[in-house]
Amino acid sequence: MKGFFKFEDENTDLPFYNNEPKLSKMEWALLILAEILFLIPVFLSIEMSDEVFSLYLCLIVLLPVIYVSKGNLSLFFKKVKRENIKLIIICTVLPFIYSMFMIFILEYLKISPESTIEPTSTTLLSIINMLVQLMGEELFKIILLIIAMSIIYHFTKNRKLSIIISSIITMTIFGIAHYQYGPLIQILLIQGLGSIFDLYAYLKTKNVLVSYLAHLLYDFIPFIMELIALPM
Repeated sequence: MKGFFKFEDENTDLPFYNNEPKLSKMEWALLILAEILFLIPVFLSIEMSDEVFSLYLCLIVLLPVIYVSKGNLSLFFKKVKRENIKLIIICTVLPFIYSMFMIFILEYLKISPESTIEPTSTTLLSIINMLVQLMGEELFKIILLIIAMSIIYHFTKNRKLSIIISSIITMTIFGIAHYQYGPLIQILLIQGLGSIFDLYAYLKTKNVLVSYLAHLLYDFIPFIMELIALPM
C-alpha cells in the first residue's frame, strides 16, 4: 500500500494523525497536555514515592488515551498474536546487544558512560512499579509520535517522511528525558536511539502491547541477572 513501509502491517494504520478517526482541537490539546505533564516530574525531579511516580506516569497518559479513543481501545491495544512473539523476542535481544555495544564504544572514547543495567532490589512491589511505569512510557512515546506525525503530515501529506521525522523527534525527546542517567551523548545514543526497537515493534503491528512487552522484557534483564546472581 502506498505510504507504508515494507515491514508494516498494512491492514491497520496509526490513529488520529490523518483524521482517521478525527479528533477535536480540545482532544488534541488534551493529548499534548498529557505529554507535558508526563515530563514535568521527570525534568523537575519532583519528590514522590516510586509507587506514586510509576502510577502518575501511567495514568497521566493512559486516561487521556482512553478518553480520546471513545471506548475504542483497539486503536491502541490489540490481542498479541502468536507471530508477534518472535518480534517481541527480537526487539528485546537486539536493544540489549545495541546498548552493550554503545557502552563499549563510549568507554573506548573515554566518555565514561553509566551502565544501563543498574543495581536494584528485586521485590514484588518494584516489579509492579515497573509494569505500571513502562506502560506510561510506551504510551508517551506513541502519543508523541502521533502528535508529531499529525503536524508533519498536515504540511507534507507524505506518510513515510512523517514517520521518519516523527520517530527522530520521539527518540530524541525520550532520550533527553533520561538526562539523569549520564552525558547527553549517552542518553541520546542508548535510551534515545535505542528506543527505535520499540517504535519498530509498534509501527509493524500498530499494537502498543507488542512494543510494551518488548520494552518490559528488556527492562527485566537486570532483575533476571540479579535473580541468577542470588544463588552465587
